[in-house]
Amino acid sequence: MIARYCGVAFLGLVLLPYSAIVAATGDSNPAVVAARKRQETVKTLEIKFKQTDIIAPGGVSDKAPPMYKPASLVPPKETTVQSVNRYVIAENKIRFENNHPSWRMPQGRLLERGALSVTNGKDGLLLFPTGIGAQGTAEGIIEKNAQIAEFQLFVLAPINLTLRAFDPVVCAYPLEEWKRSGTTRMVGGVQCEEYLDSRSTITRHYWLAPKQDHVIRQVQVIERGKLRDQCDIDYTKNDICGWMPTAWRWSQHTPTGKLAQTTKIEVLEYRLNETQPAEQFELKFPPGCRVHNNKNSKEYLVKDDGTMREQSRTGEELPDVVFQPQSPWVRRHQWELISAALALLLLIVGLVAWRKRAARSV
Repeated sequence: MIARYCGVAFLGLVLLPYSAIVAATGDSNPAVVAARKRQETVKTLEIKFKQTDIIAPGGVSDKAPPMYKPASLVPPKETTVQSVNRYVIAENKIRFENNHPSWRMPQGRLLERGALSVTNGKDGLLLFPTGIGAQGTAEGIIEKNAQIAEFQLFVLAPINLTLRAFDPVVCAYPLEEWKRSGTTRMVGGVQCEEYLDSRSTITRHYWLAPKQDHVIRQVQVIERGKLRDQCDIDYTKNDICGWMPTAWRWSQHTPTGKLAQTTKIEVLEYRLNETQPAEQFELKFPPGCRVHNNKNSKEYLVKDDGTMREQSRTGEELPDVVFQPQSPWVRRHQWELISAALALLLLIVGLVAWRKRAARSV
């Protein structure tokens, strides 16, 4: 975008001042300008990717916090875990089909469960079809707003940072807050500039490639002076967004510096700026699903008609019955509409009766 404004620098043989360029683009940071252009250009995206975790012996247990740390190594030997997942964004609507198994600690059990996260731009909903603990009973969560932790998982970071760097729903660390350190080095055969984001005991080092529209080639997460995570990202040239991340590799380390896990992501297919059906950003909890509402800290059980009946902490049904967040407006307000219709009917009946009395008196 800066190049476009520099291209018209001479007007009447007068050089356009740099301050005017900054005013025209809205930012003097070329990385911010490039990222904003990508986000404005890509209206919708659909990505299907394969995730492969290669976990070292003890790679899970070594990273577990004290209260979840098991007595033995988890896993006991090198373990490979794979899944195919789907991620869709259309403006402020998001859908993430996370099919990757997860570890239940401290039991050290690998759970074959999926998670569906959806937001229509207003409501953030999660559904675990077989339960959070894969116990077989569906469970759901209603978030306080559109922000869902699943959207900020590390495996999605290269996509989010490349195409949605200014969306707080998917990016926890805004690009415009990063500081340029002035350090440069080669990453993957490309000259890169370092940007820093420091919070508490953690500093994130982002290495951006100016010759590739300032896309991020590497991320390093340093905690208390030690490398915790590192991500290396590969791109392919794309006519719509310039550069599209198509493969990346995360390495995660234990507090002692030992390699705990390597996660490889391979983009199987992707579509940009194609129409996405609106209904895929809607989620209806199935009958029998237990739902926790983070807005009011209440528990519900979904009934056969789709309504949700409040439950006590011990599982007893309470009188309160509510509609699901994304139920049709008419269904959610049916009693208000019925009350309004009855009030209108009574008003009409009263008016007719009054006119009849008035006519007889004449």
